[in-house]
Amino acid sequence: MRISMWTDSYYPYISGVTRSVATTKATLETMGHEVTVFCPWYPGANHEEGIYRFQSIKAPTKPDFYIAFPANPKHLIALSEISPEVIHIHSPFNLGKMGLRMGRLLKIPVVFTYHTMYNMYSHYIPLIGPMASELVEAGSFITANQADAVIAPSSAIRDYLLEHNVKTKIFVIPTGIDIERFRKGNPDYIRHTFNIPPQTPVLLSCGRLGPEKNPETLLRAFALI
Repeated sequence: MRISMWTDSYYPYISGVTRSVATTKATLETMGHEVTVFCPWYPGANHEEGIYRFQSIKAPTKPDFYIAFPANPKHLIALSEISPEVIHIHSPFNLGKMGLRMGRLLKIPVVFTYHTMYNMYSHYIPLIGPMASELVEAGSFITANQADAVIAPSSAIRDYLLEHNVKTKIFVIPTGIDIERFRKGNPDYIRHTFNIPPQTPVLLSCGRLGPEKNPETLLRAFALI
């Protein structure tokens, strides 16, 4: 199957969405599918076959994030030549919306993975954060209702969408993990490095350290165990 992915986050920018898109792309390709990605340009981005980057500018509230201008005739011509059978969008805005429009234009299904609970990200927008968060949330639900199918990475996100009257059929499909990356690890490294006795439990959290991830609550919970 020929699959075209549209995302506002991709390498070299680091995020959970970036990792999810890259993992999904790699997995689908091992299954024999043809996958292309339409995404923003970032400084230091490598040229890769099947990756189409739109000219972009720095986001005013998050300088390491770039916002694409989704108006590159060459890329749109390339899309028609690729002739995808399905479009998979990973953002409810900008390039995600563009992917949705391309799906309608090409008369092919559009699948939307709803990665982010936007009500948890208002701290990135000073002063008007809560108001902006509500507007962004509302816009994301509109996109979800315009898609032909929605993928929720967790049952919590599925329930969140249902609570906000998303009517499109929702499938819970967690983002996979490339377990090969962890097979060569040394299970005793942490104990030896920090002199932790063998009988002492070791609790590990893997993830990005951001306010929306609430690491303080995790540390308090660890202390109770």
